[in-house]
Amino acid sequence: MERLTDKDEYGYYAPRDVTLNCLKHRGKLVDRLAAYEDTELEPEEIKAKLDGLDEFQKLEAEGRLLVLPCKVGETIYYLNPFDEIEKGRITMIQQKANGTLKFRVTTTSSHDATSDAFGKTVFLSREEAEEALGKEETSDD
Repeated sequence: MERLTDKDEYGYYAPRDVTLNCLKHRGKLVDRLAAYEDTELEPEEIKAKLDGLDEFQKLEAEGRLLVLPCKVGETIYYLNPFDEIEKGRITMIQQKANGTLKFRVTTTSSHDATSDAFGKTVFLSREEAEEALGKEETSDD
């Protein structure tokens, strides 16, 4: 980001470029200030958020960050072996030694699914499950 201000000899910020003092260019400064104020965050809060983002990037680079398709307690819809849509709830998420994720889905009974089942046989909405079921039916013709 291009810096528009510098501290003067008294410690106050002033436009870096003298031309920004003219009315024609002052809008840049006001727009930048307004964008900051629109965040409704104090400088310390912005710095804390950036530090948190740095931590996530570090974890991702080290391969220690997991992005889950859902959370425990979430309702999901899955296609059973008879191509019927069943509603279930995620009751457990476990990472296996080989890195794959195992999801325990509970309905009237329990069964397991892996993360690669999401979007194929396990869905976050009934509409997605119905759409997948419809695609399967048309591809069988």
